[in-house]
Amino acid sequence: RLSRRGLTMTLKGEGEQAMTLPALLYDGAGKSEVSCDGHELSIEFDGWRCRYVTDGLITDSGKTLANRNGTLRRYDVTASGTLHIHASIDRL
Repeated sequence: RLSRRGLTMTLKGEGEQAMTLPALLYDGAGKSEVSCDGHELSIEFDGWRCRYVTDGLITDSGKTLANRNGTLRRYDVTASGTLHIHASIDRL
């Protein structure tokens, strides 16, 4: 569901549910500030903050990826049965 507060995603099924979350590290000019406490992943960049909040578990995959837009860090979020993730972008 998409609302003014952000995007809410729900994955349901038997067993473990999983999703990959991107965290921008570097866009070729500026670096971001990334923090993760296991249930919230926060990326602050150029006066904006992207937040992923979940009832699952967010872990750092240890993998860094690059594309034409910059360098990204891959985070994985998992939960058993049902996984809820809320994503939002706000000005700092």
